Amino acid sequence: IAITGALDLNAAITNASSLTVSGVSDLGANVTTSGIQTYTGAVTLSGGNRTLTTTDSQITFGGTVNSEAGQTRALTLSVGSSEVEFNGVVGGSVGLGAIAITGALDLNAAITNASSLSVSTTSDLGADVTTSGTQTYTGAVVLSINPVLTTTSNTITFSSTVNAVDATDRDLTFATGTGTATFTGAVGTTNNLGTITNASGQQLTFSDAVTATTIANNGILLFNATSNKTVSSNITKTGTTTIQVINSANGAPGIITLSGNITAGTITIGTTEKSGSALFNGTVTGVNIINVVGGDASGENSLGNFANTVWVTGISLDNNTGTASVIFSGTDKTIVGTINGAGAGEGIITVSGANNTFYSTIGNSNRPAQLIINGATTFNADVQTASITTTAAISNGTILDVSGASSIGADITTSGTQTYTGAVTLTGAATLTTTDSNISFGSSIGNSSAQNLTFNTGTGTVSVTGAVGSGTALGTITLTQNGALTATTLNTAAEGYNVAINAGGTITNAVTFSNSGTVTLGDASGDSITFTAGVTATAPSQVNIAGTVQSTNTAISIGDSGTPIVLTGNSTISAGSGAITLGGTVNGAST
Repeated sequence: IAITGALDLNAAITNASSLTVSGVSDLGANVTTSGIQTYTGAVTLSGGNRTLTTTDSQITFGGTVNSEAGQTRALTLSVGSSEVEFNGVVGGSVGLGAIAITGALDLNAAITNASSLSVSTTSDLGADVTTSGTQTYTGAVVLSINPVLTTTSNTITFSSTVNAVDATDRDLTFATGTGTATFTGAVGTTNNLGTITNASGQQLTFSDAVTATTIANNGILLFNATSNKTVSSNITKTGTTTIQVINSANGAPGIITLSGNITAGTITIGTTEKSGSALFNGTVTGVNIINVVGGDASGENSLGNFANTVWVTGISLDNNTGTASVIFSGTDKTIVGTINGAGAGEGIITVSGANNTFYSTIGNSNRPAQLIINGATTFNADVQTASITTTAAISNGTILDVSGASSIGADITTSGTQTYTGAVTLTGAATLTTTDSNISFGSSIGNSSAQNLTFNTGTGTVSVTGAVGSGTALGTITLTQNGALTATTLNTAAEGYNVAINAGGTITNAVTFSNSGTVTLGDASGDSITFTAGVTATAPSQVNIAGTVQSTNTAISIGDSGTPIVLTGNSTISAGSGAITLGGTVNGAST
């Protein structure tokens, strides 16, 4: 059927090869053809909802499409494997009801007013789409302009991929009033998108990879893939914004890698029901709070891995059945923001990168369960943790307070105090340094193989409540501080190292120096060390004494034929009612 002129259709065309109309068309009935339908002029839908059907053939609208005055007519288009092409504005004068396309959509002019839009296969969006209800794009979508998609607080669903039509980046904007937009397939991985914008606080949900220059976030971004995915975009914020990384299924999460620089009001990784895992390769700045939340089942552990600068107000670690952890894996990076457990003893903090600097407190409100230092780290604020493991040096901390066990395998330097309440195990040689501040051990100091331990506390004291060298004796113990040593038990291994206690102190239990190197008790005449239960020093190669060495009515035995005694300062040896044995030669310029 070929019409040169206008069409006024008041009864159905039920079986024709094709239909072409050169002028305007008033569709007051349905049309079914085996071939194409072409409406060159303006089309009006009248008398009811309209259905246009072909057998795998195209339907083309060359002009506008509207409902009749005062009515809202639905338009159902069924083209099988072919497409529907709109070249004129749809709903510009009088809006349409639901537009349902079984087939593909080639949109070259705006849909400005329709109840909803659904497309069963591919869509080429070359114009804006505005609906009061949902928009559903089941097949792959390409953007041939920078479209704006608008609904009235309703959902937009992309069930397949979304890409630019060619190598030119295309923007995609979700306008004011739009509800949730959901992307099931990859976005921009064939041809990049430019800027994706949720203009009015709506949620965008991504379940696959995203390649776009920028996501301009005005609301909520949810990344919920179950397997590893990459989001290449920079993410900016306007107003109150949230980024969520949450596994969409139960079990261990896939890793969402965010390659661009990130700003947001809040970042949440995991929920109390499902875990999440995010790797931030770009900077993370301008964030109020980062919440890492473990899931509700074993193995649903949530992780935030930060490989670049972090500048936030705070990070909260919330254990549930699954644990909550953060890793700082970058090198030479700055980390600003407090880090705390959501409750006492919740969360694990690992520093795996080297030369990172932390400028805010850790554990000031709730101590994390564990702090693991595997890369040289500088802390410029107080650190409090339930346990600590170090294989690399800590420097410039103000205070370090560990309420539980500690595994120390590298140097620790603080300006303030160091407190180790639980048992300490040395896994490598370590020097513990403070700036005239105390170091206290609430339990034992031990190791599985002889490790050297050096204290350098200036005028601060070192106190140990438990045994030193419990299990296996320590290697060399060096006390270079000016403050006193206070310990319950001191054990030394029978090896060739030196022991120097240069600032005096008190050791409660009997001490036997088994080392074959030298022992130095004091380095000035005013020093005083008390071995409450006595002391034996006959194995060392030499014992140097300056100041007072005393016991509380218990035996003191120093020197033998192979262990001379050298007085390096005026000295007093006092055992009360206990015996004093000086078994070696006594030399030195002092008395």
